[in-house]
Amino acid sequence: MKRLFFCFLVLTTFSSDIRAQVDTDSLPPLAVMDVISWSVGRSFKKEVRKAKIPLGCKLYALPFRCERAGVDTFKTPLGMKISAEISFRFKRLAQERKLRKLNLNIVSPDDENKQLFELMAKNVTPPATMAEESEFWKNVAQGQRPDYYITGKYEIIGDYKGVRVSNVELIKDALNPKLANYSSKITLADADFEFQDENERQSFKKMDGNVGVIDDQYARLVRLASKGQFASVNIVDEKTDQPISLETCLQTGKGYQLKVDLKEDAYVYAFYYESNDLTGNKMYMVFPFENGQKNQMSKGSFMLPDDENVFSPSEPAANQAFIKLIASKKKLPLEITVSPEGYRYLSPDDCAKFVSAMEKIPTGNIDSNNLIRSVE
Repeated sequence: MKRLFFCFLVLTTFSSDIRAQVDTDSLPPLAVMDVISWSVGRSFKKEVRKAKIPLGCKLYALPFRCERAGVDTFKTPLGMKISAEISFRFKRLAQERKLRKLNLNIVSPDDENKQLFELMAKNVTPPATMAEESEFWKNVAQGQRPDYYITGKYEIIGDYKGVRVSNVELIKDALNPKLANYSSKITLADADFEFQDENERQSFKKMDGNVGVIDDQYARLVRLASKGQFASVNIVDEKTDQPISLETCLQTGKGYQLKVDLKEDAYVYAFYYESNDLTGNKMYMVFPFENGQKNQMSKGSFMLPDDENVFSPSEPAANQAFIKLIASKKKLPLEITVSPEGYRYLSPDDCAKFVSAMEKIPTGNIDSNNLIRSVE
């Protein structure tokens, strides 16, 4: 089976392997997270008591985002760790006498809530920033939809001299009718921590990792959301044709395809992003992979790049792969550039034209899907 030369998934945008969160030698010292979670937790206890929220609220903690030019929408292991530690603190506080009567249900990134976590993982931009996207929740099982999202950002101070956690908020699901008369947002206090020794500094540096800087035009494509509900996509193993679950890492050198299901005829486009590998910071083409290649697909199921070709993660693997699939009811302007090495990619200028064209189409006529998978 022929392997496509351009389809090497080698991404460093998302930093260290997510599994580093459970390796003891990569976790920040408890003193650091204790100070941060204690500080934010104290504010949580105070502000939630003052705010008007209904009994039995479900709060879902999203990964905290990196406050750095070009990457603030991307998840990092450090952002997930901070989010998990703070939400765990909130859980403990929710059991104390003054908050227990609220009967809060706090779901952290570590919890075994697979269906909801799968939905969150498919969207690089947190759903809390897509409050108007009611269709996002159309197929979510009853009881899974959160009432409030816990969101926030972190910023590294200087050359890892310290860390600041800011913009910590409980954001209401604006389209939930039972919350119509309740607070739309609860803002918590910021937290600052200065590292006291080199071990603390290096521990945070390791988890923050090699977060790449994405070109502004590519960031527009990554962040693009839609209301269309006529396309779905999964990564499948070329030999078994079985979907690769969120918990299963893609293997370098192994072949994969995208299985696409269309409910309606549409033009289909598939991209992947890599940051700091040998081929540079580019948005690469999975499909179409030639200028002028037919990409108008009939409703039904099919494989990309096609039935005979696959893509394969290759060294130097960088721990996570980001893939975007777009189905559009209208043809979009696409110009593919070929590098001297033969890689097919979308240049920043052509990406801007592509996204601008999409923004002029009614959002219900576009179905934008994101996939994020670990690579090892």
